[in-house]
Amino acid sequence: KLTAKLQPYGWKSYIVQEHEDFDERLLSLRLRFSKTTLDGLWQSTYYFSDIFDVIREDLRILPHPTDQANLDAANWIKENKAVCVHVRWFGIAKSEQNIKMDYYRSALSVIQKKLGLVSFAVFSDNPKAAGEMLGLPKDRTLVVDWNNENGGEIADFWLITKCSHYIIANSTFSWWGAYFNDN
Repeated sequence: KLTAKLQPYGWKSYIVQEHEDFDERLLSLRLRFSKTTLDGLWQSTYYFSDIFDVIREDLRILPHPTDQANLDAANWIKENKAVCVHVRWFGIAKSEQNIKMDYYRSALSVIQKKLGLVSFAVFSDNPKAAGEMLGLPKDRTLVVDWNNENGGEIADFWLITKCSHYIIANSTFSWWGAYFNDN
């Protein structure tokens, strides 16, 4: 890794993401090695916006969830033009969210100012704690808490794509869910 850092960008076989923003050098990179490792998150639509349709088709969720709870939730989300709120927790005890509550308060304030009276669909790896932490109005909030076992993350992801607006965590799960939204 150390010797790779010293090489000119175009001659590296191991490229570490230097900052969180889009790095346009990557798009014009001509690989000089049969193997090049990219180390980082590379979370920018600019890296693949020209092939969005291909990625969306390749990552389509098939089959869609068919259980009644998820179908009812999808209908509720669509009818209410729900705002997705994703809270990601860390640690075995899942006792600390990866973004502080100030972020959620600010985002909720902005979205309510822009949209008025809205409904919320809450997704989390600790849905009970997320629902309690957010303190959203119970009559306009759906806390999706039935998919956390047995690989139900795919069903959560599918439901996230059905939402109309997003308050996402610092998480690739909610980032991709928002990116692939149906709206």
